[in-house]
Amino acid sequence: MKRAFLVLFACMLLLIGCDWNPGSAALTSTVAWRSSDSPKLTTARNLQEPDSLVTPYYQDYGSLVATVTPSKFKIPLQAVELSNERKFVNPIPFHQFDEGNQKWIVQYGDFTENNIASPGLIPVDTYTDFLFFFFDSAGSMQMSSTPGINALYSNEIVMDLPDTYAGLFPITDQIKRVHRRTNTEGEPVYESYDLVIDGSTVYETKVVDAQRAIYQVELSDLLPGPITNGVIQGKKLTVFWFNGDETVTYDVPQGQTWHELFDYKTTPGMGTKGNTVFTRLPWEGVEIHKKAARVAFEIYWDLQDIIEIYDNNTPNILTDDIAVLADTFWERIEISVRQYDKNGVKL
Repeated sequence: MKRAFLVLFACMLLLIGCDWNPGSAALTSTVAWRSSDSPKLTTARNLQEPDSLVTPYYQDYGSLVATVTPSKFKIPLQAVELSNERKFVNPIPFHQFDEGNQKWIVQYGDFTENNIASPGLIPVDTYTDFLFFFFDSAGSMQMSSTPGINALYSNEIVMDLPDTYAGLFPITDQIKRVHRRTNTEGEPVYESYDLVIDGSTVYETKVVDAQRAIYQVELSDLLPGPITNGVIQGKKLTVFWFNGDETVTYDVPQGQTWHELFDYKTTPGMGTKGNTVFTRLPWEGVEIHKKAARVAFEIYWDLQDIIEIYDNNTPNILTDDIAVLADTFWERIEISVRQYDKNGVKL
């Protein structure tokens, strides 16, 4: 079974009079994704039947005809937060500015290849929440700190479908176009242009190899949701919140943010307005100890057969079949935390 997981590493840096917790230490962190096999992680959980907004949609997709393990699963991070009721910190530097090339680098959650990011900062404290956010498609984001210099990002999810789909799956090459803000005689103007990152054109969907039925899509293309005229209107399950002892999905009402839901305490965080869906997952929290010299956060996402192919209720027609993430795919995500003293002994 192919497994993929995300590992967050942190090492301690002593700070005197830290603003977060006077007299405490703070941790600088790195993040690495690894593609090698790993035993499944476990966390304290008491799973109940999830109150899922997504599960009812699958019955409308038709019959399940195949499952696929993606060969590439790289998703840009909008943010990662470790928090409690008083504050939040970002253990992963999801945006980094490249001074040499004068560009923003967006950090990725690459669950199929090795990748390491730069340090962040984690003050010593007790944290009850762990959240991470994905961009579900490619785009260009204006950065207020560097006017005129945008952060570019894209998804790379590659799936190798059964040979019967060679040249038949409903995916075509489609270049991603984004809007760029420019000034014309002092007035802001938005121009549409092809998205290019590091000299390579970015595709929303791409036929990688038609003869071998290999296709590339964005996360948004795989998100489940209601189906209209044979097309899925994907739910944005891209905000994951670790807290509590059950798995549950929430639909955020128009005009509200997810942290305004009645059971989400008062933790500050990224406001995601609109009809966004987020998923709460079990996690026991963590107390970062003063004696810790290193702490390792490990997030594991089991990608085995995570993509499902449905016949769209037309069993004799392959050209309208549906690729979608498996139901309750969020239950495949688990998190653990390990802390070690200066001698490498686990605390």
